Amino acid sequence: MPKIFLLFFTILLISSNIFSDEHDNTVSVFSPLNFKAKIEDVKKMLIRLGYYGGNPNENIIIVGGNNFLVIHNPTLMALTVTKFGATNYCKESFSSDKYVANFMFPLGKFTMYYSCEEINKLDKYNLSEKEINCISNKDFEEVIDTDCANLNIKNIKIIEEINKLIMNENKYKTREFIFSIRSKYYNKIQELEFLGNKQLISDINRVIIEEKINYMEQFIEGNKKICNSYGFIIGTEQFGECILQLLSLESLD
Repeated sequence: MPKIFLLFFTILLISSNIFSDEHDNTVSVFSPLNFKAKIEDVKKMLIRLGYYGGNPNENIIIVGGNNFLVIHNPTLMALTVTKFGATNYCKESFSSDKYVANFMFPLGKFTMYYSCEEINKLDKYNLSEKEINCISNKDFEEVIDTDCANLNIKNIKIIEEINKLIMNENKYKTREFIFSIRSKYYNKIQELEFLGNKQLISDINRVIIEEKINYMEQFIEGNKKICNSYGFIIGTEQFGECILQLLSLESLD
């Protein structure tokens, strides 16, 4: 049972700390409480409940722009399937396989914000391996390699274009923009979060019932062995009374 309460604690901790300080630009999900020792127990419970998985066919895109989307999945913390769905959205949005959704920010227990970004940005230019290395490590290479400095001057327009692209992508990773989207679609997000919570509670209750049933089955089997060791024959009235007596002792504890 402690795992159940730990699960509730972690879920509440996650949800209560999201946007806890609207005037703080830093993106923080968890409070500084030290509960690393409990994380593995939480993961095991979530995996048992079927979480960390999720059905990709149940992904719901609440809103999507060219560079971002808000995606919901009714499975708690379905990070893998939502990221998969978000990456597919980005690829389709830009009609390119070079776009991914690596940046994620949780808007709830079942709803995630993702932004799109282009990977291997220099691949679309006809550059040599040396030029790519010089641009990719510009600040470092120009200091130790004069050839890089000259090559970067030659490719200054490409560098400026890449920097503009990065700046544009970073706009969609700011707390202000994410919060504006969350505020605009707050009602829809809350509606889906409510349904997700309802299913989560149902799943947790199912696990609790299963644990109780498993415990009672193991307890009765153990008592059968005890009564049998006392010489009572299975199926007799005396054997049944022995089982009931042991059960009554357990209830007193």
